[in-house]
Parts: sequence; C-alpha cells; structure tokens
Amino acid sequence: MKKTLLAVLILAFFCGGAFGAAERYIIFFAESADLPKAVAEKMLVSKRFCLVMPFNHQESLKPEIEELVSLGKIEPSLSLEPEPVLPLLASVYSVGAKGQKGFSDYISGNFNAFENYANRLSFGMFLKSAWVSHNIMYYFAAQKLSWINVDNAAEKIHGAYLIDGVASFFPHKNFPLAQKDVMKWLEARKETFIPVLLTKKHLSNDEFMAYIIELFDRRGNQVKLLEILELREVQGRLSAIVTRMTTLAAGTSTSLNVTNLRYDEQIPEGVFTTNYLETGRP
Repeated sequence: MKKTLLAVLILAFFCGGAFGAAERYIIFFAESADLPKAVAEKMLVSKRFCLVMPFNHQESLKPEIEELVSLGKIEPSLSLEPEPVLPLLASVYSVGAKGQKGFSDYISGNFNAFENYANRLSFGMFLKSAWVSHNIMYYFAAQKLSWINVDNAAEKIHGAYLIDGVASFFPHKNFPLAQKDVMKWLEARKETFIPVLLTKKHLSNDEFMAYIIELFDRRGNQVKLLEILELREVQGRLSAIVTRMTTLAAGTSTSLNVTNLRYDEQIPEGVFTTNYLETGRP
C-alpha cells in the first residue's frame, strides 16, 4: 500500500506531549479503557497529558472517564465489535463484489453505534485485528474516518503515515515500564510524531503513570495551537491546504488558505534578493 510519512499532525484530534529541542510529539494510545481511578484523577489536574483510548459502545463509562472525555483529555476511538470477524469480512470484500454488503453493513453498524455512543461525528478507529488492503483503506477514506491506529500490523513499521488517504498510526509497543528508562527511550527516537501504545501493565501502574503525566506537564505550557483543517494530496505530496494558528492566552487566531499550490517549479534567482523580499518586485 502507498504510505506517505505524515509531516503534520491533525492537532484537532490529538493532544501530543512535546519534548526535545526539535519539537517532537509523543501520542499515547491506551490498550484499553480500563484506567485506575488514581490515574484518572491525576489526568484531571494535568495541564498537558492526554490519551487516545478505544471504547466498546456496549459498555457504560466510569464517571471519571466521562469527565476526561468531556474535557478533551481522552480522545475516544472506535473499537470494532466483534473485531475478530474483520479479517474474514475484509478478505471477502477485497476480492470482489461477493460479500461486500456484509462488510459495509458491519462497518456502518459499528460507525453508527459509536457515533451515538460518543456523541461525535468525527472519530478514529482502533484496529487490533489488522487486515487492510487498498480497497479497505479506500472504503475507510470514503467514510471520512479521521484516522486508524493499527496495533497488529504485518509490516514492522512505526510512526504516522498517510495510507490511501487515511491517517494511520503504527505505535511503538516497547515503551519502557521502568521510570529510569523513559527519557533514554524518548531521546533515541528521531521521528517528529511518535505513537506509543501504553499497555495494561503501564496503565495499571499508578506510580509509573503519575511519573509520565508529571514528565509531560513539566515540559512547559501550551502557548499556541496549530490546526490543520484540510489536507490534500498535491502532486503526490500530502499538503496542508487550510491551517489555523490560535494564540491561546489572547484567544486570537490566524487562518491560512492555500488556493494555488505547485511543486518542483523553477524559481528565478531574483526572488531570493533582499529587494524582492522587501518590495515583492524583482
């Protein structure tokens, strides 16, 4: 499948913790919605830490989880039910028309149920039984799925990619369980966006989670929010078409709409002179 490394992140859907001089972002995906009350309470008073968490729309949420969702500190994502049938339905769907209705009914049924459950029109999907093809990804793109998180990819890849029009996250699953190893692990990562899976062992360790939350809170206060409101592929490159920068303290924002974008065209040398930069004329 065609994979394009994401150069930007849609911050409207994610709260990433920044670290390092190069402004890299770590995105935490929780393995389950089973979050200890002590960890939830710690998150409630956190200024920066947040999680992407899969939800089963057939189960009710704990009050503290509901509060975290309402405050934007937990981004709920769709967990397919029952997910193990996805590979079978997807394999039938990918080879032809036979069985396509069963696949589309299964996906749309889960989408509609989660939309009502989470009370939101836009959301991502957490895949554990990963079996995807071009047809499947094109189908997800047509459904305007915000993103997918692939927990069990056949390829050994990590990071954030655009695959057939769908933002796709392949999380690292070797995040340290010991506090002393966390910073060394983070500093060894070179990519801009680092998706990480927090397992049940991580989430159930109150002391460890308190350390992680405090670690990212110490990294400073959020000053500005960059939202990528529209992404489009131009000449084979993922491009930001509509962006908005908001200064949080002042409540002001500036929007940028790109109407004519072209790549790989020759630029006259005169454009890079001081006179041109000051006057806009050669």
